[in-house]
Amino acid sequence: TLEHWKAIRSFCERMNKSKDKSFSPSLSLRDRSKLEEARRYLLENRDQRWFEEFQPWLDLLQKRLT
Repeated sequence: TLEHWKAIRSFCERMNKSKDKSFSPSLSLRDRSKLEEARRYLLENRDQRWFEEFQPWLDLLQKRLT
């Protein structure tokens, strides 16, 4: 859904602004919840052609959420 893409885009933009990719930006509970939903959405759609392009971001996202 559009909300999933907005959450992923915001996360990716924040990570791109960070020079240190190991940096873990603080997440509000609301942001964390949206990102967890977006993560589930990506995983549920891993058989889609576009999924491969998101794999690096999913890897970063999973590191931040654990």
